[in-house]
Amino acid sequence: MDYERQQSANLLSFYTDEDMKHKSDILLRLVKAMKDEGVTWALSCSSSYFFRGILDEFDDYDIVVESNSVKKFMEVFKKIGGEAEIGKKNGKESFFSSKFFAYGTIEGVEFDIMSGFTVTTYSMEYCYELEKEQIEYIKGTIPVCPIESSMMLYGMMIEWQAKRRFKYELAKGFLRYNGVRYPDIFKEKKLPKFIQEDIAELLG
Repeated sequence: MDYERQQSANLLSFYTDEDMKHKSDILLRLVKAMKDEGVTWALSCSSSYFFRGILDEFDDYDIVVESNSVKKFMEVFKKIGGEAEIGKKNGKESFFSSKFFAYGTIEGVEFDIMSGFTVTTYSMEYCYELEKEQIEYIKGTIPVCPIESSMMLYGMMIEWQAKRRFKYELAKGFLRYNGVRYPDIFKEKKLPKFIQEDIAELLG
């Protein structure tokens, strides 16, 4: 797959398509406000896939916040017109046990906001903590989490929803094509066997 070509097409759509204008305006408002306040955060899951050229659409914005930035993030989020409900997702508590979770909206655009993004499945727990040094910026503007973290999170989600294997395989394919940049994310010792085997393949 030509990820760069798809990424360019996605970005063109994000900045110019009328049906994405509201969603793009809200995200760019958020990006500027968080940058002005020095908040450490990044997009994860499907929205990060969109900006990498892995998928061509997404529903809401999944956001991971660095642990020391959570309070400031929420303050800025509300300052720019956001509303948020802090707590766990109904019906998913046994699978998602993130240290912080909030469901938020800004003028109808939806956000899942997490810190210490944790998935508990396969009788084990995986927690991804965002680190500032791992954030990648799409065209120098839009922060995204390392794709390695998405592979780990989606892999752990498979026991909860088998269809998550699709996004797990997408992340694995991207890493196979582009290489692993953040091997430390793969150092979790307790993981399902299939994830361990895929990591070993990717690391060669």
